[in-house]
Amino acid sequence: KEYMHLGTHYDLAQIVKEIIKVLCFQGGTELGGALWFFNVLFFVLVLYMVIQYILERMLRREKCMEVAQAVIAVCFLACGYFCYRKGIYAYGMNRVLSYYVLVYAGHICRKWDVLDSVFRKVHPATVTLIAVVILLALYHRGSINLAGNAYTNPGYLLVASFAGWTMLFGIGTMASGLKKSRALDGIQYVSIHAVPIIGLHFLCFKTVSLMAVGAYGMKPYMLAAFPVLMTTGWWWIGYVAVGIAVPLVVDWGWRKCIHWQTHRSVQNISGNGPLC
Repeated sequence: KEYMHLGTHYDLAQIVKEIIKVLCFQGGTELGGALWFFNVLFFVLVLYMVIQYILERMLRREKCMEVAQAVIAVCFLACGYFCYRKGIYAYGMNRVLSYYVLVYAGHICRKWDVLDSVFRKVHPATVTLIAVVILLALYHRGSINLAGNAYTNPGYLLVASFAGWTMLFGIGTMASGLKKSRALDGIQYVSIHAVPIIGLHFLCFKTVSLMAVGAYGMKPYMLAAFPVLMTTGWWWIGYVAVGIAVPLVVDWGWRKCIHWQTHRSVQNISGNGPLC
């Protein structure tokens, strides 16, 4: 079996409905990419700020507030893991509970410059290599599905997350010390414009699947395979290339249109003089 399960059939009305759901933080999959991430991040940040506001009213000392946030984050993680084990969805709030601790941990790392302090004492390449080894060791010992709030256990989630952060931070630190090049500029451009990739990559995968349907003489309905049609061979290169390049081209074209329309509007206003 070389293909994944078939996706949902959408007519025009359903497409419009799914787009509205995406704009309201309720969409995802084929017509919304991985935009569930923004839903979770939004509610985690709102919850974090509300709790922080309450703690600032109740506690005066900063250390006490940090400890209280840590305790709350651990309790939320336990609740999120309980939801996973019991199959409780809770309108997506199970993911908010699970990943609250990651936002808190990121806040602490940023506030106390944890990774910067480590890289000042140990060469970034060494730390990055250790992080990669940890991730490889974890690979066959468990799994994490962030979209589905599924992970082996809370400890596994935390260790894998910290190792991943450290690896990416180390790579970024080493890259920042290199001479400017087109390759680095390209990587930076992709990272800055990652949102279109997150939102459109599933749809763009369909172009590669269409090629596979034509190449192997498959039935047209096989184009509905989600997230990809071909899971063997070298097809993954095409999926990666198209999933990154096409959203960036669409984003570039959209921004050019907005810039042109804005420039045109400013010229019209300038040519007509004051509006009042």
